[in-house]
Amino acid sequence: MKLRALILMFTLTGLACGTYGSEPLPLTITVNADKLETVPGDSVSFQIVAQGGRLDMLRIDWGDGSSLDESALSARTLSRRVKHAYESTGTFEVKATISDSFAGQKAATPLSLLIR
Repeated sequence: MKLRALILMFTLTGLACGTYGSEPLPLTITVNADKLETVPGDSVSFQIVAQGGRLDMLRIDWGDGSSLDESALSARTLSRRVKHAYESTGTFEVKATISDSFAGQKAATPLSLLIR
């Protein structure tokens, strides 16, 4: 019984925190890395920060043929810390893009990583 009441409370709170009375924020996205140079197999930690009206999907293209797609759950703001390890040497361009129900898509300035 307590669990059901708690779920209902979170559901109603989530509905109350919607866009009612709130203007969409300007659509922005940034991506930063804890290092821009490393060796194969070493993880790089990335911080992605975005804001908008109703954020839908975050996409990160690691530049090595792999990517990450993650729901933003219709939030107005998003902050994610993710790690990625590169298996081979080279220069890789990391691109992060956020999609927003109100404002479309926006890409962060790409980061260039050197793996040697």
